[in-house]
Parts: sequence; C-alpha cells; structure tokens
Amino acid sequence: MPLERIDSYFNGAVESYDERLKRSAEDEDGYIRRTAEFFPKKEHLHILDIGIGTGTGLTAILEQNPTIYVDGIDCADKMLSEIPKNLPEHKERIRTICGDFFKYELEPESYDGAVSMMALHYYSREENLELFHRVCRSIKKGGFFLLSDKFAPTQMYEDFCRSEFEQKRKEQHLSADEHYYCFTPQYVAGEAALLFKAGFAEVRVCWAKSNTAVLLATK
Repeated sequence: MPLERIDSYFNGAVESYDERLKRSAEDEDGYIRRTAEFFPKKEHLHILDIGIGTGTGLTAILEQNPTIYVDGIDCADKMLSEIPKNLPEHKERIRTICGDFFKYELEPESYDGAVSMMALHYYSREENLELFHRVCRSIKKGGFFLLSDKFAPTQMYEDFCRSEFEQKRKEQHLSADEHYYCFTPQYVAGEAALLFKAGFAEVRVCWAKSNTAVLLATK
C-alpha cells in the first residue's frame, strides 16, 4: 500500500477518526480519561496541545480545568475545523494553529505546560527528540509535558517498524523531508530517555495498559 502524507491521510479520515475517538473518550480505563486524571489541577494554565486533531481528546481536561487556555496545533485543517462543533462550550478557550509542529516557531517559556495524545507514533526518534527540545524550551520552569501514546513493546520492535517504513519510503521514491502515515512507535524507556535528553528534569510513567502509556515530564 502506498504511503500517504500524514496531513492528507488525516484530512481524509476525519469522520471515522472522530467516531473512534469518541468511543475512546467513553472508556473509563482508556487513555483519554487517564490523561485527564494525571493532568495538573491548577488555575489559569496556558498549554500547548501537540496534534490536537478534532479536539475530542481534550474534552475531559477542559471540563475539569475551566480556566485553562489552549493553543492547539495540527497539520490537518479539516480536523481543526471540527473543534467548534465538538467543543462548542469551550471554543473560546482554544486557539487553533494549522501547521507542522516540527517546524512551528514556539516562543521560549511561553506555556505552563503541554499535552500530546496519540500524535507522535509516526515519527523517528531523532524527530521526536528535536520536538521535545523545542517543547521543553517553550515551557516555563516547573511546567509539564503530559504525553499519552502507543508504544513499542521492545526496542527490537521499534527498530523493525522503523526499518520497514524506511524500506517502503525508499521503494516509493518519497522524500525524507515529508511526514507519512505509518505506525512507527517508540519503546517507552527510549521515549523517556529522549525527554530527559531534551531537558526535562523528571519523567515518570503514570499509567500503562497494553501498548498504551501516559508519561508525565516535568521541567
């Protein structure tokens, strides 16, 4: 199957994606509820949501934090267009940014924290490290990065997925400068190591179930 650019894929999968997300949001022991559970309970937080998508994943966080303000970035404009419909009562507290979060300029120490849900298992270790560096710089001292994602069960599996992706990309003569929709998860211990390397002072696994985990990094 040909690899598809990630923005193109998600723009074409808005409806089915949002239905799956809404089912996940109803799961009491699912990653959306667990991410909200470990989200810091503080007043007037300004946070960055990396890969905000249709906004459905933020519902519980917004409900339990009525003074939070969110800058949400995503590469898929059709995903972002669903946010006012999915979160009508919260839309005034969300600023959407359509762009590549690996390239978007983040001001130093401009956020109290950041969150990312199921957005980063398509990228290489090197790409995520650079992103984590940029996110860490954009967060104030004492701030947090709450990351929930799918992870590889072993380092060997991570390496296998990445190798398969690179082989497909080269066979299809695709640019290494673009991002494509392909499952290439990181090993959770390796992801934690990247967060430390990026400048976070503390990283802990708050919750894990099957191949999904919630990590909390503190600057």
